[in-house]
Amino acid sequence: MGRGKIYDPQNSQDMFFLDIMLAKAVAEVGDTRQRILRDVAARAEAGGASGRPGYGFEHVYDPKTGAFLERRPKPDEAEILAEMADRLLAGDGLETIARDLNGRKVPNSIQYIAGQRMPDGKTSRGWTAATIRSMLMRSSIMGKRSWKGRLIAEGGWEGVVSEDDWHELQRLLKSRSGKERDGRASHELSGIATCGAKTERAEGEGSRSWCGAGAECMRSSRSADGCTGAVVGTRGTRPGMCPARPT
Repeated sequence: MGRGKIYDPQNSQDMFFLDIMLAKAVAEVGDTRQRILRDVAARAEAGGASGRPGYGFEHVYDPKTGAFLERRPKPDEAEILAEMADRLLAGDGLETIARDLNGRKVPNSIQYIAGQRMPDGKTSRGWTAATIRSMLMRSSIMGKRSWKGRLIAEGGWEGVVSEDDWHELQRLLKSRSGKERDGRASHELSGIATCGAKTERAEGEGSRSWCGAGAECMRSSRSADGCTGAVVGTRGTRPGMCPARPT
């Protein structure tokens, strides 16, 4: 029904009209999408701030109109962010920085301290090396925007670190990360099997697992791989198991 008229799907003229209206609606949606994409690209090329401000920054809006005015460093968070950068440049490791921040009970990027219970019932790990690395990789901390893998020279905002320091941070972080992984598991059952003997969490050191013999399972991949092969091979010989495929 539309405009006071009831359309009959069994009537060919009615269906012809509805098909035209549907095609027109699809075209309008496509035109709107293209306008939005052009606007996003134009703002990006101009180097303007977009999206959430991210840790260490805040957005300022006009109190009367609500219009966006600027992105600027958020004093308390910017100080922590600058400390992370300075300490990495001075030679501290990411784990060391994270452990120290957690020891000082500094809230992480989602405002939880290590050991604090979150709404979903999980316990916050606080700062982690991965979180700090991700933050220091962002071009926004030097006041520049990246777009489709490249830095935008135009525009920008007040940064927390200098451009030279940011580039040095990238060099350090990439040199420490080693070669990029292709997503394949490095060891048998990586990300699948867990140690059933004992799992403990060391205060301020993230999550580590110990086997019953006291060795750190996560740092004994060679012996773990041997165990995996032995256990799978043994279970594969039990009655009722599918025979191995011939090679």
